[in-house]
Amino acid sequence: LLRTASDVLDPLARRVVNANYRLGNPAALINLAADQQAAEFARTDALDALANWASAEPIDRVTGEYRQLDQERNTVALAAQLQPRWDDIFQGPPAVQALALRVASMFGSERVLSYARDFLADEKASWQVRVESIRMIAAAQPHDARELLYTAADDAQVQVRIAALESLRQIETADALPLLKRALDRGVVSEQQAALAVLAELTSPGADAVLAEWLDRLAHGNVPVEIEVDVAEAATQRGE
Repeated sequence: LLRTASDVLDPLARRVVNANYRLGNPAALINLAADQQAAEFARTDALDALANWASAEPIDRVTGEYRQLDQERNTVALAAQLQPRWDDIFQGPPAVQALALRVASMFGSERVLSYARDFLADEKASWQVRVESIRMIAAAQPHDARELLYTAADDAQVQVRIAALESLRQIETADALPLLKRALDRGVVSEQQAALAVLAELTSPGADAVLAEWLDRLAHGNVPVEIEVDVAEAATQRGE
């Protein structure tokens, strides 16, 4: 039945995924996620179920009803079953690749990080896939994380730049301040908002100085109206 999910209506595919999720059958979900002949919807639904595997969400994925799961979820076993299937899972459209990266960030290995590096370096890849790649790299923090994320903060795609800025929370260093200041001075509104949100959380004393400067600009009416509230909220969060 799983193998023919691409030939049936989405509701049936969703029920197939839900049944295997509730029965605690990760092998069936992995097979579907890796099946390049299956419908995109079925593959992404299987990956979403795997992403929620550890939480053992008791809400039925089809009916929305509360139905407690009986089985304990063995995430170690799931990670082991995923390892030989990553090559097949990552073969697919951007929606499949993006969700695969999210699952890999939870249950992947050092080897899987190579996919994130490749996607991030590929300027032709969809921004959704590249953003998930940034999140995976920031969470795993490999030896080249800082270099990769700093480079991404100067990317041509604004969504990639914003994700890179947001990731600086996880690899906080003094070197991050110039990137945040540049985003504030030259970025689009969404970049400026992301930079302010990160500055509000950094422990670096330099962040205080940057926010103090922007508070002074706010007091003199020199802050774009779109981010006035963001400046005030960031300063309040840091106690400026």
